[in-house]
Amino acid sequence: MLELETKIANTFSMKKEIHKYTWSARGSKSIIDYIIVNRRLKNLVQDIKILRGSDIGSDHFLVTSQINLLSRWKQQSNNSRLANEFLYKVYLLQEESIQRLCQQRLDKNLSEYPRASTIAKEWEHIKIAIKKAANEAIGQRKNIEERKV
Repeated sequence: MLELETKIANTFSMKKEIHKYTWSARGSKSIIDYIIVNRRLKNLVQDIKILRGSDIGSDHFLVTSQINLLSRWKQQSNNSRLANEFLYKVYLLQEESIQRLCQQRLDKNLSEYPRASTIAKEWEHIKIAIKKAANEAIGQRKNIEERKV
């Protein structure tokens, strides 16, 4: 059996008293909600907070944790992926004539597809029709803003 070494973390740190308690009812307060992390990762836990304003349908408060991930665990930045993509020229939709053209192309494209048997298939048809209408009416431009990383 694989045994994991874990560490229990909670809000017992230098915080105001009101921000330490995770449960309160009938005048009693307690720190009873915890975050459990792998012992090797214990030094990566930056902060644990209680969100008192979140309504979760319980007499407990929501416990959140901020964890500092090692750089090798982080996924490749979305910015480098977005730099090679194209964006629609949506600013052109401010012109009424372009709006009408886009609507006409969308109506035409949607009429080309028969009713689908599933919602997922119907959504695929709608996405294709929207993309096709947008390409025809407003076009695309290279996403150059995201290169500034």
